[in-house]
Amino acid sequence: MIDTIKDMALEALLDATREEAPDLPTELIKAIYQVEKTHQFSPEDKAAIDALQKLIDEELSNFQRGAQ
Repeated sequence: MIDTIKDMALEALLDATREEAPDLPTELIKAIYQVEKTHQFSPEDKAAIDALQKLIDEELSNFQRGAQ
């Protein structure tokens, strides 16, 4: 998926997440980062928004299942 060794931006994001929001799943942060990286130069913003919404919905569903 993502080569975390060579991606300094992702490493900085993960470091900040660990510091500021340690309860957020690392895989979610990586997935969001990948969506943003994939669509960063795309004139079609809807694709990125739809992909991010799907990730968030999946994470919320997983969270709700774990809370029951």
